[in-house]
Amino acid sequence: GSVEVLLTERAAHLKHHPGQISFPGGASEPDDRGLAETAIRETAEEVGIAVPAIDVIGYLRPQWTISSYAMTPVVALIQGPIAPVVDQQEVADAFLVPAERIFERRFQAVQRRSFEGMEFDAVEINWGEKRIWGATATVIQRVTKIIENNEI
Repeated sequence: GSVEVLLTERAAHLKHHPGQISFPGGASEPDDRGLAETAIRETAEEVGIAVPAIDVIGYLRPQWTISSYAMTPVVALIQGPIAPVVDQQEVADAFLVPAERIFERRFQAVQRRSFEGMEFDAVEINWGEKRIWGATATVIQRVTKIIENNEI
């Protein structure tokens, strides 16, 4: 079979990062017993994937976002096929990108960006009409380097 990466498009009405492409996820809640539980709960809430289908295999080091959030990517496998059902309050769309496409360096371009008056260079990946950039694209680029260096 093939490996695909699950991404979401954040709802346009959200206060932080509206309309941006991201991984399923979010802030921990008091009842969460660690990062893996937060990631699994958020994935179930946002895209309706059942908890038993998610197998956490590791973590990446924390990644800071431009809005000063620290996110710790939780790497998990979901045995497919899956049919995401989005929570429209949080997610406008959920989609899959083939791993061989998203982790290929030639599709990862550096673009000059502006955000709240700040100018910076950012990795950008285009998938159809979707533009993946910011912390999400940076995490994808980090995984690309791990794959290239055979660190997995």
